Amino acid sequence: MVQIENLVSAPIIFKNENISMYSIVKEHYTKKITIDEIIQILRVKSSLIEEWIQYSENRRTPSGWCIENYFFGYIVYYNNKGISRNKKYFFNKLEATAFFIYEELDDILKNS
Repeated sequence: MVQIENLVSAPIIFKNENISMYSIVKEHYTKKITIDEIIQILRVKSSLIEEWIQYSENRRTPSGWCIENYFFGYIVYYNNKGISRNKKYFFNKLEATAFFIYEELDDILKNS
């Protein structure tokens, strides 16, 4: 479970240790992580939800997964140079963030 916790804590590691998100994922992504595992960690460490939202808002790449407030909930989608696709809507912030984390980590791993 430690490897998974490190993955879910990636924005803090990224911010505090000046290490790339790619390096964090490569070091700690030892097995396929599930959305349910991410939810379990976020329930215990709820401050990570805001860390991931801030990570998404501060993204400086032209493409990647995003999470945003959307009316009475949240939207998670893939942004490719301004074109949004694979949109998914959530009323629950925790579930939206878990889905975003899952997709973001998987995307980093696929594109490495």
